[in-house]
Amino acid sequence: PQDEKTFLRAKLNQFLRLTGRRRVLYEFYMTFLRIRREVLPAAWLSKESLQVDTFEEEKLLVISRPLETEAFTLALHFGSERKQVSLSLPEGVWKKRLDSAEERWDGPGSCIPDEIESRKKIHLDMHPFSFLLLSTTEEI
Repeated sequence: PQDEKTFLRAKLNQFLRLTGRRRVLYEFYMTFLRIRREVLPAAWLSKESLQVDTFEEEKLLVISRPLETEAFTLALHFGSERKQVSLSLPEGVWKKRLDSAEERWDGPGSCIPDEIESRKKIHLDMHPFSFLLLSTTEEI
């Protein structure tokens, strides 16, 4: 921009990320990146063995990656109302890695326990517009 005032208004203010809801979003994003770097294997990026399921009535997208030693499931609920959903997961103990409904992310509070035992199917109470990452791996 030619006008200096326009340039100054358009300049990013790095300190805004440290205040209010911007801080919460920034911390959520940094937590997700840390989990992706430390826990999610490089194989997550491969399209092979990736399973994607859509549930139109529940407005739910589920992305699963079963691997030899660990498995990951990402559930994204796009509905505007709280919904009870059933997911098919391999048997075993699943750990909650990230839940956007938690109060620390300005959510209403998580309904999902930290650990879930699956007997091939689990039932979850998902909040509107929420994101949930589960895995069978060890604690972070």
